[in-house]
Amino acid sequence: MYISYTRSDFERLSGQHNIMVLVGNGFDMAVMHRYCSDRLPGKMTSYADFFEYVRYFHLCREDNRIYTEICAQKRAEMQNWCDFEGVIDRLTTEGQAANRSENYYNLLENDLMELQNAFIRFLNDVVTPDVMLRLNADAMENQWAGHSLSRFLRDLPDTASGMRFPLGLEHYNLFNYQLFNFNYTSLLDNYLYPDRYQFDAHLHHNVDTNFRFECNPNALFGSYHADWTLSGYMLLSIIHPNGMQNVPRSMIFGTEFADYQKNHPVKKMVKSFWTLNDFKYSRYFPETELFLIFGMALSNTDGWWMYRIAERLCDASPAELIIYFFAPGCTDDEIRAKFFDACSGGGTLTEEQKQAAAKNIYVIQMNGENNTNFLGFTELNPAEET
Repeated sequence: MYISYTRSDFERLSGQHNIMVLVGNGFDMAVMHRYCSDRLPGKMTSYADFFEYVRYFHLCREDNRIYTEICAQKRAEMQNWCDFEGVIDRLTTEGQAANRSENYYNLLENDLMELQNAFIRFLNDVVTPDVMLRLNADAMENQWAGHSLSRFLRDLPDTASGMRFPLGLEHYNLFNYQLFNFNYTSLLDNYLYPDRYQFDAHLHHNVDTNFRFECNPNALFGSYHADWTLSGYMLLSIIHPNGMQNVPRSMIFGTEFADYQKNHPVKKMVKSFWTLNDFKYSRYFPETELFLIFGMALSNTDGWWMYRIAERLCDASPAELIIYFFAPGCTDDEIRAKFFDACSGGGTLTEEQKQAAAKNIYVIQMNGENNTNFLGFTELNPAEET
């Protein structure tokens, strides 16, 4: 749950806005597309590249059932990591339907561990120190962390003019960011690290603010604080709910089921069981005012998260959601529908709930150029340097 801050923490504090951000492999893919691995040129952190790596170096037993299922997939079916977890989901669902014994899930777990060990080798060969250092230098020079956290409202289309979040913003507000990095790498942590070149913990002589936030760029939300830059406070925390590359046994692959018995061996494949989501993260949702989703495939294998966001979007005092999504040819409503489909891994929404939640979802269509203000790679314009 969020910490509630007071004027004993920040001298002029006038309000707190809790913002939850979920970031998936789309971000890591964009980083690797820009910087490229010096050890495996042309390879990224994609599912398809990982499969080729495993096959080339013979890192899996031929009787590994997950690997066998992967081999049967066509490359066109290897678009996202949710396609990999979809294999786990299918094998787990088949085991449930056939009422398999615990041994079935033990063997499946061993097969998954073999692939997980291979994935760690793959990440270490793709995300090298050279990649991290080049990203580190560019992030500082172009002030990407500061711009991402202070300017993301610039990314919204005109259709978002009815958004409520900006209308409650004032000087001396705290923007309290809780990021959940679903990648196992630290590329996002590197990109967003609040270093001394972008953030000054005491910007001004007469007030203790440390942040500037653009609350109504181009008067998108009407005349209220049009084109204002608010002086306020910022805090940032990053959690890796599914584990990290440098702690191999922390890494979790699997699926989600809305209903399962925690004393049944199927739990071995349920991500939220092992990550203790219910105990560690569920209390964040009721206190979140704004959600951002970036670079995620919107799959039922992340349904625990999607369902709880959707619930928050349709409660008595609803939050709002911004989805950054790359899907050429898809409409905003189709992307909203994909989000609701993903919720099935966490629970069941009524049509009434979906209709209420949809009114609070704003879609930013990605164009593949990685030029968004939030988590983009646009080089700094000297005229905008802070």
